[in-house]
Amino acid sequence: MFNFREGWQSFKEGLDKRHIQEYWIAVWGHAWEIWWGAGVIGLVCTGLTLYYAPSRWLLGWAVAWVFLVAGYYVWRTDHVRLVPKLAVRGTRLQDTPVTINGSVYDHRTFVQLLPTCLTQAPVYECVAYLQKVERLNEDGWKDTALDINLILNWAREQHPQSEQPLNIFFIQHKTNQIVPCLPANADIPSAKFDSIFRREPSGITAFRFYVQITYSNRVGGHYESVAAPVRVRLEAQFGNDPFEPFLELKELNID
Repeated sequence: MFNFREGWQSFKEGLDKRHIQEYWIAVWGHAWEIWWGAGVIGLVCTGLTLYYAPSRWLLGWAVAWVFLVAGYYVWRTDHVRLVPKLAVRGTRLQDTPVTINGSVYDHRTFVQLLPTCLTQAPVYECVAYLQKVERLNEDGWKDTALDINLILNWAREQHPQSEQPLNIFFIQHKTNQIVPCLPANADIPSAKFDSIFRREPSGITAFRFYVQITYSNRVGGHYESVAAPVRVRLEAQFGNDPFEPFLELKELNID
C-alpha cells in the first residue's frame, strides 16, 4: 500500500501531458465510433430530438456512458496486446553436426515445431508434453508403447520474434535411429526407442506425435484467467531419404 506522499508522487508522475493528450484523442475516436460508427444509435437519437427535446440530465448521462464505454475499448486494445498467447505455426528440419574434440563424427536431423507468440507479450512457464506416439501399420494407426505425457526438452520462456523451436525428435544418421528429445533425467532405456521406432530399410514408415503445450498468461505479475493449452499432431512420413521426412502439422481441438 502507498502512503499519501508516495501516492501523490505516483499521481504527479502519471500526469504526462503528451500521454493524456493521446489518451483523450483515442477516447474521442472510440466515442465517435460508438455514437455514429454503426449509424443506428446516432440516427435514433437524431430522430428522437425532432419530436422530443431530451433533458440535460438525460443527455449528460448518455454522453458519460459513451465516454465510459470508449475508455473501456481504449484499455482493452492495449490489454489484449499484452495478454500472452501462443500457437504453433509450422515445422522445420534442422541438421546438426555431432562433434567430439572439435571433430565431426556424426549428424543429427532434428524435427522441430515452430511456436509463435501471437501478441506482443512474452509467454512464461512453457511446458511441452509428448502425449503419445502412433505408428502406421497395415491395419491403420496404432498406439505405441511409449510412456504418455513425457516432458520435452524446451525453453520455459518464449519472447515475441525470438521464440525457441521445439525439438520433437532427432534422427541419428549413423544408426538411422529416431530418438524423442527428452530431458536427460527422463530415464527411458534406449532399447525401448529401438523397439518402438524401428525403421525398415525398404517400405514407408510413418509416425504421429501428439504434443500439448501449456503456459501461463501472467500479465504484470498477475494471472488473468486460465490459459488454454495448445495441442497439435505432427505426422512424419519417411520415404527413400530417411533424413528428409515429409511433415504434416494439424492443430487439435481441446476437449
